[in-house]
Amino acid sequence: MCDRLELTLAEFQRLRETRDAPPATACILLADHLHLRLDALMAGRIDFAALERQINGGGDALPERYSVGTFSRRRTSLHLIDYCDRNLGWAFTDRMLKTLQLRRAAFTNPDDMICMRAPVDLSDIIGQVTGDMKLLFNAGANSLKVNKNSPFADTIRKSGSIRRAYELLFTELMGFFDARNHVYRVTHIDDSSCTFESTCHDELTDTLQVSKVGSTYTCATRAGVAAAVAGFLGAPLPYVVESLCQHRGDPVCRFHIHYEFANRFLRRQAANGGAEVARPSF
Repeated sequence: MCDRLELTLAEFQRLRETRDAPPATACILLADHLHLRLDALMAGRIDFAALERQINGGGDALPERYSVGTFSRRRTSLHLIDYCDRNLGWAFTDRMLKTLQLRRAAFTNPDDMICMRAPVDLSDIIGQVTGDMKLLFNAGANSLKVNKNSPFADTIRKSGSIRRAYELLFTELMGFFDARNHVYRVTHIDDSSCTFESTCHDELTDTLQVSKVGSTYTCATRAGVAAAVAGFLGAPLPYVVESLCQHRGDPVCRFHIHYEFANRFLRRQAANGGAEVARPSF
């Protein structure tokens, strides 16, 4: 420990005996070793039970905040982490995970469970730091890249059309990935657009003892995730608008997905024997 903190044995023993504050350099080194933010370490804002598991070989251990109400797959955070690595830098992602007392190892198995608070908190940090809702949409749309080889993507590709893909999304797939976080209702769907509404599931809010979970930043990433569904079919990302939002005081979150252009693209592609290739805009 002395070597890790760059202290001599005599200095370390003196600090233990006197209970004096250690040098700033030693605090910074300790925070880095424990994968914590320095301010959280100094203020004691730490889940010590989770920290103990993490430093004893359980890098995938979750703080209590993310281990209660575990109704989400961990892959619901992976596209945000990957997007930040590639567009905001590895150091940004590392600081973000330190803020949440999470380690990358926690996301090694994407179908393990985690509380929805994880992607919400990740979205909030990205939004608060960048203030860029388009960037958040693109981070959500990065689901297309991260999940391209998943069973979810395979099911969407087999749907045969964008309309059918969204029908599958809300009638079958959400039941596996998001059934206990949100209640979904499709209010309109045809060959050019789809409108759906969602509210927080009572089981989630009751478990966490809150009125709702999420934020306007979270909804921006959810819009990107919804757009990515069409991308799995090789189409350009559709235009998605959120006209109502629970996190702005509305009774529901309402999203409108406009994929008329994406459908035209797929028809042209089919007519040309598949010669064109879609280039998702993120």
